[in-house]
Amino acid sequence: MKKDFWINAILHQIGWWSCVGFQGWLGPLLMFGFISTHWVLHPNERRQDLLLASVALLLGGSVDLTLSSVGAVNYQGSFEWGGVPLWIFSLWVGFGFTLRLSNSWLCTTPQRSFLLGIIAGPAAYAGASRIDLIALPYGLQSLIWIGSLWGPVLGVLAKVRAWSEADDRKSDSNPRNPSDRSPR
Repeated sequence: MKKDFWINAILHQIGWWSCVGFQGWLGPLLMFGFISTHWVLHPNERRQDLLLASVALLLGGSVDLTLSSVGAVNYQGSFEWGGVPLWIFSLWVGFGFTLRLSNSWLCTTPQRSFLLGIIAGPAAYAGASRIDLIALPYGLQSLIWIGSLWGPVLGVLAKVRAWSEADDRKSDSNPRNPSDRSPR
C-alpha cells in the first residue's frame, strides 16, 4: 500500500505541475496519463475512483465556474468553458483520483474535510495568484468566497469516499452466488 501511495502522489504531482505550468493541452494530457496509469494499477477500485473523480469534477468545476461568473477569480489559460480553462477541470479530476491514496488524509471525516477546505482552498488560490495563474479581483473577499465554497466541497467528497468504501466492503462481504446470476 505504501508503494501505491507514493506512485499516486508522484504521478499526480507531475500531472498537477504540468497543468499549472503549461495551461494548454499538454498539462491536461499529462494529467490524463496519471489517471490512466492509476486506472491500470488499481482495477479493483475503478468504480470508487471514478465516483470520487466525477463528484470532484462536478462540485469543483461548479465552484470554479461560480467564482468565474461572479468575477471573484480570473483564470489564465486557454480552452476555456465559462471562463474556466481546461487545466482547472483537469486538476479536479486528478484530485478525485488521489482521495483514496495520497490525499486520503483530506477525507478522514466530513467535519475535518470541511475545515480543511475552508483553509486549504483559499491558500491554494492565494498561491496561484502569487505566481500569476489566477487573479483575485476582490482580494480578501475573493478568498472568503473560495473558502465558503471549498469547505462544503471537501466535506461532501469525504462523505462520498466514506459511503463508497462502506459500499465496497458490503459488496465484498456479500459476494453473489454464481447460481443467482441472471442469464445474459
